Amino acid sequence: MQTSYFTPDSLSPDASWRLLRWCAEHGGSELSLRVFCEAGEPAPIADRFEDVFAPSLLGEARRRVLSRAPGETTRTVRLWRLVDDTETLLRAFMPQGLFTHAVDPRGWLEDPTVYRQGELMLGVVTHEQEGVLRATADELRELAALGFAFQPAGTSITF
Repeated sequence: MQTSYFTPDSLSPDASWRLLRWCAEHGGSELSLRVFCEAGEPAPIADRFEDVFAPSLLGEARRRVLSRAPGETTRTVRLWRLVDDTETLLRAFMPQGLFTHAVDPRGWLEDPTVYRQGELMLGVVTHEQEGVLRATADELRELAALGFAFQPAGTSITF
């Protein structure tokens, strides 16, 4: 596997949805997101996300994460099955694509991550506005032919 990096400058909102679709078509089967809300506040956005994605909930498992405490590489995350309508459903919560970072006391989502066979395939650290893709050399060539541009190194996140 090779690791490539991207930012909103190289991956528009529409392109981020295309990349999510590509991952699903190439074995990405699990989605993890961090669902937040302010303590003591009503959280209709977070609650609505939980309701909409409840049928796809797989449960919890230990996975590699990008946004983490020093020295931490894995933690237990909630996972949802990546299904045909995941992109459509996510668009309602992340209108600016996978980089959406709209902190809202009513709830918000951060750090969408796709796993393939339990391994991190695609991940975005929303507050850093940077993402990572782990793919084979052949897959990266395929993505380049589709017009995706990635960088060989990240500035905020490392893998």
